[in-house]
Amino acid sequence: MINNKFAILYKNCLLVKGVKNSIICDLHLRRYLEIPFHYVTILEDFQTNSIDTVKGSYDEKSKKEIDQFLKYLKDKDYIFFTDSIEQWKELDMQWFPRSTITNAVIDLKEDHYFFKNPFKIIQSLKALNCRFVQFRFFHEKEIGFEDLSNFLVLLEQTHLFSFEVLIRYNTAIGLEKYKSLCAKFKKVNLVLFNFKEIIKTNKSRIQVIKNDIKNEKCCGIISKNLFEVNAKKFAESIKYNSCLNRKLSIDKNGNIKNCPSMKHSYGNIETHRIEQIIDDQDFRKIWNLNKDQISICKVCEFRYICTDCRAYVEDPLDINSKPLKCGYDPYTNKWEDWSKNPLKKKSIEYYRLK
Repeated sequence: MINNKFAILYKNCLLVKGVKNSIICDLHLRRYLEIPFHYVTILEDFQTNSIDTVKGSYDEKSKKEIDQFLKYLKDKDYIFFTDSIEQWKELDMQWFPRSTITNAVIDLKEDHYFFKNPFKIIQSLKALNCRFVQFRFFHEKEIGFEDLSNFLVLLEQTHLFSFEVLIRYNTAIGLEKYKSLCAKFKKVNLVLFNFKEIIKTNKSRIQVIKNDIKNEKCCGIISKNLFEVNAKKFAESIKYNSCLNRKLSIDKNGNIKNCPSMKHSYGNIETHRIEQIIDDQDFRKIWNLNKDQISICKVCEFRYICTDCRAYVEDPLDINSKPLKCGYDPYTNKWEDWSKNPLKKKSIEYYRLK
């Protein structure tokens, strides 16, 4: 019998409450479980009261449902049963930055693959202990194998910790040759868009995207497929912006921004030092805009595992408004195609997304 026991969530399983629904985030196994709202209070009661005590206020039908609910959570390793409430040490959810800039995005023009002094950019990022850099080519013209190889040689010489290259898939090169580049350049990850072939690329450093990506306006999609469930990201999202915290971007014209898709820039790479830009409090301000401060997002159960977008928001005059490209409504728990929502039409036109 378990009625005289306590049903306790494992310390790595955190309950996040939304306005209508809630989730349990398992930060160890990197998964989440959606919990109907009426079970949330019951689950919280179990953390301080025995199963027998909690079930005492319910009818027989409800008690059976509660038993099924507990069995499901136990079988899925979200809870455990214990004879007494032990003083378990809570999971430390503080987030400590390892570097001034953790990641950077650099968009490149078609007529040249870098700015006048690429090593100046990379050396600045290295000095800031930037651990990851993404280079994006939104070119109509497909880049050839030799040009891409030469570009990767250049990146290898900068001794970056790791980097990713987003590029249009060139059928003349073929997937096997792209794989050979990954084999040769150990730090590179390739993201190939406009990829029409049907093929698996699991366990490789190549990601494929079917859609064609025209420009930086592709940014900001909110999707379940992009949710990140891990302790590091969860802890960061509680306090900071889940997309822009400690990010630096350089658009295709060399303008230094929080994100290449955002309008405001803080200077140009040809005339300003990156170190000077990031010391600007205005540049850092958006780092602290977390999901608990954003309209609608603050009552969404997915807020700590979801990404964010400040480049495209529902109200262009309100930086705290919901991401424009999110189709989820936490008040109904339904997803829809954001681009077909008539309430978003004016903002879509404002950003010229169509």
